[in-house]
Amino acid sequence: NRLLGVSAAALMSAAGPAASCESNLDPTATTVADQAIARNHPSAAYGAMYWTAVQGSGGAYRYLARMLEDGRGVARSPYVARHMNWMGSQYHDADAMFSAAKDFYADGHSKDGDDLAETAARCGHPEALLLLVSRRSSEGRSSEALGYL
Repeated sequence: NRLLGVSAAALMSAAGPAASCESNLDPTATTVADQAIARNHPSAAYGAMYWTAVQGSGGAYRYLARMLEDGRGVARSPYVARHMNWMGSQYHDADAMFSAAKDFYADGHSKDGDDLAETAARCGHPEALLLLVSRRSSEGRSSEALGYL
């Protein structure tokens, strides 16, 4: 139900592009989590960042995904990291959108990957723009690739 609610809110939102690019992560939260990891308390970092994430922070979901991707204080889990990136994308974090787009492309879901990569590019994510250019040119859609450039 939560997943459907978040998806419906994102799809039906009448907010402009600027509102769809906000990670909503206070830099202090990142500092606190980094310090907890440095003190060898990754569970405190994970718990605090997870609480921030469920309060609506796409950036916090992306932080959690990086912890899981890198095994930073927690066991590596590509599956859960993908989920965290996807959740971060639903809460408007451009880095999470970019990572989720790559995951969708890798799983053969081009349309979903395109949607997230295009949104991340509109948010100013340079790697998302390069990803779109690369995909369009490899698909023989040169005019679209040039349009992104």
